[in-house]
Amino acid sequence: MPLLDAILAKRIRLVDYEKIVNENGQRLVAFGQYAGIAGFINILHGLGLRLLALGHHTPFMHVACAHNYPSSSAAKAAIASVGREIQYGLIPEMLGPIIFTFTGSGNVSQGAQDVFKVLPHEYVSPNELQDVLMNGDTRKVYGTE
Repeated sequence: MPLLDAILAKRIRLVDYEKIVNENGQRLVAFGQYAGIAGFINILHGLGLRLLALGHHTPFMHVACAHNYPSSSAAKAAIASVGREIQYGLIPEMLGPIIFTFTGSGNVSQGAQDVFKVLPHEYVSPNELQDVLMNGDTRKVYGTE
């Protein structure tokens, strides 16, 4: 790991805030659910832009960056509207099913999944991904943990 090697060689102090714990091993510094909420909203926005750049108009084009919403409730309402467009079949079949992977069960993952659940969705196990890829429904999105 060249970056870590350089940090050690230059005697740079590196603080991993996730490793700051109390005497019981509980973390004292952590990202909150809002990091996951904002992050997932921005992922949807970026997905819309990327698919448009590839020539595909999708419902994700209607998701703004997280900072443009006055509240998480307003963002979820806008994303629910996008979800209705997905249910109407407005994701091009040629894109195949849209699949999101969530890692961990911490605050950030919980926040991201809170937004994900506003969309028409189905959770699948990693073992089912091949089948979803071949036979998935584009009128919903899929999530796996």
